[in-house]
Amino acid sequence: MAKGTDIILSTELDIMFADGDFVIGDSTMQNQYLILSTHKGEWKENPFIGTGLEDMLNDDSGETYWKQKISEELERDGMDVKDVTINNGQIQINANYK
Repeated sequence: MAKGTDIILSTELDIMFADGDFVIGDSTMQNQYLILSTHKGEWKENPFIGTGLEDMLNDDSGETYWKQKISEELERDGMDVKDVTINNGQIQINANYK
């Protein structure tokens, strides 16, 4: 399976099924969400990945720190990160698998 193609999860993070089988598709945005929303140590297969983005809410490290942290984690997963912007609490990511 190509990088960025995987089993698709619902918005409730349940495995999606169609016609009695897993739904397979482009998982790039799904993977970005999972990397941003989890902390290091939560992934058994890759315990060093995760940004723990919820920590950003009460953190005064600054936008530059978080943009760098997000970029590093996405690159660790094999993405080519072109841009990460944070504006009024909204994060926009321009990144795809290499």
